[in-house]
Amino acid sequence: MTSEKTDLPALVRFKGLYERGIAESYQGLRHLIKTEGFPPGILLGPSSRAWRIDEVNAWLASRPSEPSRQTKERAAKSINARYVPNSVSEIKAIAAYPIARISLQLSGWR
Repeated sequence: MTSEKTDLPALVRFKGLYERGIAESYQGLRHLIKTEGFPPGILLGPSSRAWRIDEVNAWLASRPSEPSRQTKERAAKSINARYVPNSVSEIKAIAAYPIARISLQLSGWR
């Protein structure tokens, strides 16, 4: 028998994707497949699926490595919109701005 080296595709299951932080849940994985171009994988049986490692690595390499400027701006707006002052001194500092003073007076803060 001759020993020929064949390049068989290495496969990874959902657990491997989860451990590497690629997918947090089956629903998240389905979202990646439908909207982000993640490879659909190979059905191994009626309820088991696996992904070729080379396809997963190619998908990861195609992803942006840093968030875009627009993404950073949206994140900053979201964080600022959820900011709630947690002390009276912070409320007084915010109240120094004319627009904030009007909204604080309307809400009952003085």
